[in-house]
Amino acid sequence: MGSTPAARTSSFSAGGRQLTWNLRTGRFSIMKSIIPWILTVVMGAGLYLMVASKQRQNARITDLEEEVERVAMLEEENTELRKLEIQQDELERLRRENQELLRLRNEVRQLRQNAQELTQQLQQARQAPANTQPAAELLQLREQNEQLQQQNQQFEALRAQAQANACINNLRQIDGAIEQWALENRKQAGALVTPADLAPYLKADDGFPACPAGGTYTIVTVGAIPTCNVQGHALQ
Repeated sequence: MGSTPAARTSSFSAGGRQLTWNLRTGRFSIMKSIIPWILTVVMGAGLYLMVASKQRQNARITDLEEEVERVAMLEEENTELRKLEIQQDELERLRRENQELLRLRNEVRQLRQNAQELTQQLQQARQAPANTQPAAELLQLREQNEQLQQQNQQFEALRAQAQANACINNLRQIDGAIEQWALENRKQAGALVTPADLAPYLKADDGFPACPAGGTYTIVTVGAIPTCNVQGHALQ
């Protein structure tokens, strides 16, 4: 009493599989012989999913690497474009300054020549007898000489200003070249820089611009403003 009667079953083979007929439930049940096949299928499916996931990850990594290369190329092209724009603007500004400087030099040369001629005339007038040279003409020559001297001083001042403007443009171009060199070479503020480092970024016949007044440029580190030893030639 109190015990559960054992299930009555009947076993037989069908299609190469061992089947069991449960007389109590009226159903067939697959024996343990098919369980390894089920495990094999499940493991195969899991392995397939793992391989497919790995392939998707590899494809994603490849896409990311290509995207990084495209970004690097775009950054490099952008840097080159900025460098060309800055150099073009500086070159155009220097051309205008050089044309103005040449014009002033020609005018100063002409004024000096006129002043020399008037000086010679004044000396000749002084050496001539007093009764042969009217006083009014002598006074006129003196006034003309003074006017030419004043004009010469004005043009000398204009020439000095033109030289200062050209020098300041050179300093601005050098400062821009330092920034480009530091950006492309990943240099921090305080890193040493030399004229040879900046030569590829400057548009000058000898690789480095020169002060039109004969001054000397000084460059030391990234972040430091380049200077000229001529008074008044300085970046603001």
